[in-house]
Amino acid sequence: LVDISNEIEQKIKAMKAHKSQLAELNYLDAITGLNRYRGSMYTKKKMTGAEAFCFAPGREYFSLFD
Repeated sequence: LVDISNEIEQKIKAMKAHKSQLAELNYLDAITGLNRYRGSMYTKKKMTGAEAFCFAPGREYFSLFD
């Protein structure tokens, strides 16, 4: 997990700049909700937002989809 607590407002602002994408689905609420959830559920640190990443070599990553 990467703490994005200090960047969450910048992320929201960037997402709002893509109005055509937000017209179909409410990505803004979905993504910010997911970031808040990850920040509060998956770490003992106090985070208002977190991004989750997983490292895997290419072959291993693509084998997940076979």
